[in-house]
Amino acid sequence: MKHRGLIAFFFLAIAVFVGLALYGDLPELLHQVSSFPLTYWLAVLGLALVNYLLRLVRWHYYLRVLGIRIERGASVAIFMAGLVMAITPGRVGELAKSYFLKDKMDVSVARSSVVVIAERITDLVAVLLLSLWGLTLIPYGWVVGLVVLAAFGAFILLAVTPWGSEKMLRLPVIRRWSPFLTTSRDGFRQIFSTKPLAIAVVLGMLAWFAEGCGLWLVLRGLDATGSLGHAISIYAAATLLGAITLLPGGLVGTEGGMVALLQQVQGMTKTQASSATFIIRICTLWFALLIGLLALIYVQIFMPKKAGPEEIAEEVGPSPLYSDSTEEVS
Repeated sequence: MKHRGLIAFFFLAIAVFVGLALYGDLPELLHQVSSFPLTYWLAVLGLALVNYLLRLVRWHYYLRVLGIRIERGASVAIFMAGLVMAITPGRVGELAKSYFLKDKMDVSVARSSVVVIAERITDLVAVLLLSLWGLTLIPYGWVVGLVVLAAFGAFILLAVTPWGSEKMLRLPVIRRWSPFLTTSRDGFRQIFSTKPLAIAVVLGMLAWFAEGCGLWLVLRGLDATGSLGHAISIYAAATLLGAITLLPGGLVGTEGGMVALLQQVQGMTKTQASSATFIIRICTLWFALLIGLLALIYVQIFMPKKAGPEEIAEEVGPSPLYSDSTEEVS
C-alpha cells in the first residue's frame, strides 16, 4: 500500500474516533472505556480471533478445492498477513495474498486470486444474511439488501455460465482484463459450484456471528440491555454499511451505522453507543490490523521461498475444471 494511502487511512481513523469521542461526551466515554472489565476485553478479542480462524478454515478449503496445496504454516501466515489489507478501500489490497503465494510458493496469481475474490463475495453474503433484521430499521435499508443480493446473483451468473462469462468479458471496463479473467474462469466455475459456495457462506456466517456475539458482550460489559439477536444483526448491518462505502476499514459507515442502530434499537445513550462502538472496533478492526502487521513482517522478511506448490488431484484423476488451457469446459 502506498504511503499516501496509509497516511490517509490513519487521518481518517483519527477523525472517526475523535468524532465518536465528541459525540459521546469525551470524559464520560473515556471513563466507560477505561472501566470496561478486563475479562470482557479478553472474551471479545477471543471472539474476534474465532472470526479469523473460521475464515482461515475457508481459505484452506478454497485452496484445496482449486487443487493447490502448500505448507500449512505458510498458508496461515499469508492469510493472516491479508488482515492488514483491511485498510485498503474495499479490501482490494487482500489480493496481495495472491502476490505472496506467487512470490513465496510460485502459485499462479490468476488461480489464487479466485480465492480472494470468492472470500470477499461470500463474506458480503454472510454479513447480509445476518443483517437482514437490522437493515429494516434503516431508511431504505431493505433497498440496500436487495441491491446486494441482486449484484451477488448477477456475478454468480456471469462467473459460472459460459454465456455469462462471455458477456462479462465484452464489457468495456472488463475487456482489458480479459486474458486474466479467461485464465481464471474455470476456477470461478469450480469455486462457485453449489457445495463450495454453501460451505463458504456457512463458514462466513459463523465467523461474523462470532464478532456479533462480541458486540453483545460489549453491551453487557457496559451494563446495557439488549438481546443477542439484536446485537448480531446490528453488528452485521453496520459492517455491511461500512463495506458499501468502500472506505478503508469500513470507516465512517460502520461507526455511524452502529451508533445510530444502538441508539434506535437498544435505546442506548449517546455515550453508551459511542463507547460500545469504540470498544468493538478496537477488538475487531485494530486487533486484525495488529495480527496482520505481525504476519506481514514475517511473510516479507522471514518466510523462505519454495520451489513451487504441490498440486493435488482428485481421486478419480486430474480435475478438468482447472488446466493451463483457456478453453471452456463443456
